[in-house]
Amino acid sequence: MSEQFHSLNREKRNLILFAWGLAFLAVLVLESCFFKSGDVLMLVPCFWMFPIGLVIELCGFEIGDTWLGLAIGWLGYIAVVLAALSSKRRLVYYIFYAILFSMLILNVIGCHRDLVEFSKS
Repeated sequence: MSEQFHSLNREKRNLILFAWGLAFLAVLVLESCFFKSGDVLMLVPCFWMFPIGLVIELCGFEIGDTWLGLAIGWLGYIAVVLAALSSKRRLVYYIFYAILFSMLILNVIGCHRDLVEFSKS
């Protein structure tokens, strides 16, 4: 029983890490068209600003509301990840995983739109 429990927790953790990794990779690939080769890696240290894309997409925040948007975004991600990891039933976990994946997709779209707008100005 204990081994099965640890195996399920490892699977949960790995799926969540996969979703986050895929989202970060998507941002790097999408934004590589706006930066010279190698400059796109300058986005990596800005990972802490990642949730701003989600908040821009969902709440219509402007770039001036960055700190509030980041707080809302990170709290949302933390809540969904903790709910997913603490879920006892697989179905509940997959529901939270789908919510997380949807949030990450919206975030990538928001980041891309934000950088497109930023590059026009």
